Amino acid sequence: MCDKLNKKLKPTKRKQGRHIYHGYSNVNFDLWLILHKENYTRSVIRTDSYVADVKRVFGLESIEDIKNRTTIVKILNQITLDDVKKAIKRAENIRKRKLSNDARRIGQTKVYQNPDFSIHDFLRNVLLDSGDLQ
Repeated sequence: MCDKLNKKLKPTKRKQGRHIYHGYSNVNFDLWLILHKENYTRSVIRTDSYVADVKRVFGLESIEDIKNRTTIVKILNQITLDDVKKAIKRAENIRKRKLSNDARRIGQTKVYQNPDFSIHDFLRNVLLDSGDLQ
C-alpha cells in the first residue's frame, strides 16, 4: 500500500524527499519495546511470548497487563530519546544478521521472518530530519 501511495506522489514531491512510510513488527510490538532497553534476538511463535520479558525489562509486576493503558504509560515513561536511538541500532543489528535470500518482497519492501521490523527505519528518518540522529 505504501509503495502505491509513494508512486501517486507528484514527481516534485518525491524529489523533495517526501515519502509514505510504513512501520511493522512481526508477531507483535512487544519486542520493539524490549529493544529500547536491551539486545534481544530470540524469535517466537506465539504473540504473548515476549510479555514476561517486557515486564522484566520495565520492572512491572507479574500481574500487570502490558496492554492496559496505565501500564503502557508506565512503560512509555521509562523510554528516553537515547533509548529510542538504541532500539533503532538494535533493530538494525537484527536486520543485518538476516540472509538477503530469506526476504520476502511485498511491493518494494523486503520482509523477513520473525524477528523483523521496519519501525526503526521510519524513526531513523524522523530523527535524522529533526537533527537528533547523526
